Amino acid sequence: MDRAKKLGGKSLELACGTGRITIPLAEEGINIWGLDYSSSMLEVLTAKVNKLSEKSKQNIHTVLGDMTNFSLSEKFKLIFIPFRSFQSLETDEQALQCLSCVHRHLEDEGQFIINVFKPIKEIGEWWINLNENLDFESTLEGGEKVTRHSIKKAYDITSVALMFSESS
Repeated sequence: MDRAKKLGGKSLELACGTGRITIPLAEEGINIWGLDYSSSMLEVLTAKVNKLSEKSKQNIHTVLGDMTNFSLSEKFKLIFIPFRSFQSLETDEQALQCLSCVHRHLEDEGQFIINVFKPIKEIGEWWINLNENLDFESTLEGGEKVTRHSIKKAYDITSVALMFSESS
């Protein structure tokens, strides 16, 4: 929140989900766009937004879209991907497409913040879990449930090692 205030201008949250960060930023006067792939998640966000003050509502703009392929008419001082959502992308191509979209939408002197998982021990066979896990569940006002499930299908230790050595 401090970064968005310091930079001023417009902010874009990719994978905004139900608004855990989007809403508090709007309430602090930040002009924020929230993009998400899930129409169900955006429905939850919209229901929350409808309960806000008019001033806060004016600060929130939601977009149904894919963070690997979006084109907005805006540029942003701050673009961020919280809660390790970037790591839900399954291929290097998707990751590069996402970063290209971010680059096209970032203002000069703008900033991009990304939250990623850094393992506390070496990733190995223990990481794989082919059982489907329930990560998130919420109920919409109409009673419909929104859930997110994950499966850890594989790991690529070479890519992980390269990623961490480049970021050091």
